[in-house]
Amino acid sequence: MTMIAKNPDNTDIKEWYVSSFHEFENRMNGGSESPLHQIRREAISAFQKLGFPHRKMEEWKYTDINPILQKRYAFPDVAPELSHKDIRPFLFGDVNDTVLVFVNGLFDKNLSKF
Repeated sequence: MTMIAKNPDNTDIKEWYVSSFHEFENRMNGGSESPLHQIRREAISAFQKLGFPHRKMEEWKYTDINPILQKRYAFPDVAPELSHKDIRPFLFGDVNDTVLVFVNGLFDKNLSKF
């Protein structure tokens, strides 16, 4: 589920994304030291230096990113409570297979099987 954050229109969009990343990082509850999060940090650092791609960049000259700039996305504050019954319709394969479940991008150990 994607939620649109309510922010003043005069907020610089690049700075808004950077500050949203830092808010997300503060809510990670220890996960900010993971190797995956190190990649996220490198990505946000590159974004701070380069900003959004634009049409003067050869690789982006035919890509309109305005739809991305029109909305301000945010992470939901609370993950929904799900049961094994809720996720069963989305599973496939052998019942003995390894199953990794991510809810709103966060690994859910209780719903996973490995």
